[in-house]
Amino acid sequence: MKLKIQCDWCGNVIMHRMSHKNRNKHFFCCKECSYQFKSKKVLVKCDWCEKEFLKKESDIKRTKHDFCSHKCSVDFYRWTGLNEKNAKVDGKEIHRKIVEEATGRELLPNEEVHHIDFNHHNNNLDNLEVLSKSKHAKIHAARKGRGKDGRFIKT
Repeated sequence: MKLKIQCDWCGNVIMHRMSHKNRNKHFFCCKECSYQFKSKKVLVKCDWCEKEFLKKESDIKRTKHDFCSHKCSVDFYRWTGLNEKNAKVDGKEIHRKIVEEATGRELLPNEEVHHIDFNHHNNNLDNLEVLSKSKHAKIHAARKGRGKDGRFIKT
């Protein structure tokens, strides 16, 4: 006699012999479901893009963050971990990416993003403004002092 049983991994209804019900703890509709169940994978959210994906329990215990791809891992650490002056996401400097997303257009090659408070780690939209290269250079040059020979002093 056969019994209707649910696959322990995907939930599909399958037919199994009554005798199997007593000797097996878990039932699967295919080898793939059996493998997935035995690999002890858990559904987690990517710390960068928030996409859900399966990850082994052993990998979760071993790492601080969960990423669905190498690209998400790189972008996450460039954005949060490195604190570089010109950290990049998707090949663009963070402050440029923020302004582009806010304005809804790509910045032109002759446009630069200026940090109003001169703090390159402060990438709040209120602190960023788009300037031409020449205007941006003039603002920074005005802050520098000049030596006796008329050259800019490094600050």
